[in-house]
Amino acid sequence: MEEVTLEDWKEDIRAAIDEGIELSGAGQVDLLGVRFGATLAAQSRHSKIMRYIFWDPVMSGKGYLELLNRSNQAIELRHKNIAKERNLTFEKIPYENFFLSVALRQDISRIFIDPNECESSAPYFVISTNKADRALGFAHYEFAGIDYDWPDYHNGVLSQKPVLEAIVRRVTEP
Repeated sequence: MEEVTLEDWKEDIRAAIDEGIELSGAGQVDLLGVRFGATLAAQSRHSKIMRYIFWDPVMSGKGYLELLNRSNQAIELRHKNIAKERNLTFEKIPYENFFLSVALRQDISRIFIDPNECESSAPYFVISTNKADRALGFAHYEFAGIDYDWPDYHNGVLSQKPVLEAIVRRVTEP
């Protein structure tokens, strides 16, 4: 992870599309991006992409980095409180799930999803589990019918079935 670039991630998306086409024999692709993956998907171009699906998109890389920082601070505070409750020495360690280099953080902070630009490429739609996201500016928007609070996962339980069912309904509609 210390050496990965944003361009590497975009190339990985293109490679996954190519491999998926080769393995399945499909002639077209519906590209699904979840959270920051939607931000990356919105940046991806491939001649076989027929539709984009953005699930709870992170509109900007800067916002994503801020979310990661807030999450890390919350984890650190929780661990600090547990150490205090148990009369243990608090060891300050990085709580990131993975390391992001300074260069990668700078690249991430500069990218965003522009709903107007999405409109000019393949058709897209957005599934959001948060009613407040309706103000994001997307023309093709669907509320999946559940409230979902990333990254809290409802007390540790990640149940994406209702969202996946909404996506399947949407992509199988004529």
